[in-house]
Amino acid sequence: MPIRWKLILAIGTPLVLLLAGLLAYDYARLRATAHQESERRVTETADRYASSLDGDFRAIAQIARSTAQFLETAPVLSEPQLYDLLRRNVESDTLIYGSCVAFEPRGFPQSGAGPRPWPDHPAWQIPEAPGDRPRPNPELFCPYVYRGAQGLLRMDVADAYDYLDRRWEWYRVPRQTGKPFWTEPFFDEGAGNVEMVTYVTPFFREGKFAGTVDVDVRLERLRLRTLGRFTKQSGISVFVISREGKFIVAPTLTSPARETIFGLRSGSAGRRSPSWAVACWRGRAARPASASTPTGIRSWRSSARSLRLAGRWRAWSRRRRPWPRCTLGWRGGCCRGWRPSPPSSSSSS
Repeated sequence: MPIRWKLILAIGTPLVLLLAGLLAYDYARLRATAHQESERRVTETADRYASSLDGDFRAIAQIARSTAQFLETAPVLSEPQLYDLLRRNVESDTLIYGSCVAFEPRGFPQSGAGPRPWPDHPAWQIPEAPGDRPRPNPELFCPYVYRGAQGLLRMDVADAYDYLDRRWEWYRVPRQTGKPFWTEPFFDEGAGNVEMVTYVTPFFREGKFAGTVDVDVRLERLRLRTLGRFTKQSGISVFVISREGKFIVAPTLTSPARETIFGLRSGSAGRRSPSWAVACWRGRAARPASASTPTGIRSWRSSARSLRLAGRWRAWSRRRRPWPRCTLGWRGGCCRGWRPSPPSSSSSS
């Protein structure tokens, strides 16, 4: 081999290897920087959206707590005064579907048959909900105002069913614990007749449990508002789950309330929930990698935010975000956890 080629190989080969090493180092450094920047942006966006969602539910919970505190300190209200109070609750936020006050047996002296009190009160202008109802327990009274197809309607939930029955979580749990809480998703058959979640807070008189104040959120309205606010504007998919893992909001599920986070399966084996789903349900951080996409590009599924809404619900946003310098089709994201303090109970004792 001529001496010229020997010199070229002796000098050029190390230079090529050095250049390749520098390029590889620069690629790794840029990739790490891009990952950190993507993680920061997703986290900041998720923080902002999570705070907005949390603010919505805290405002709804505050309406129920304020009403309960008013009932504890105010004199006994008449039936039309109660309906008027509930009307104001429903009209205070478009997210609220209905509101009711459920009394203990014989806890409201004006319930039952008899002449209508305050016949000229404007609350009687709210139409009564249509339908025949059996009123299984005449000792109960639960005035309820909710959004009908043509406007507000009023009814007595005690006319529809006995809410002392243990299957009605919204009354059973605060009666046993004396603490406020968010219910699991349920269908309010006989009263609201929609899928909903309810914030319930008890109220007390003379140190004894006297009933509950309930504020209902219709799931369909919550989904439309949540997905319309976040998904269309930013490409972020927002999921809200209950404390038992049921989906409240899920953009890719046809019946979210019937699905749970534990129904998700990891990989082809399908034996258990993916680790990122369990971590987000527990309010911890996670940065999971998914399997290959149908196009063969490996991607990261970003669970960007997990929180407990009003101390009871959890939500997270998941976003697929391209790298700022995308040469191999890699995508990235992160997960952050946050737990605000639980709601305080509204007890006079």
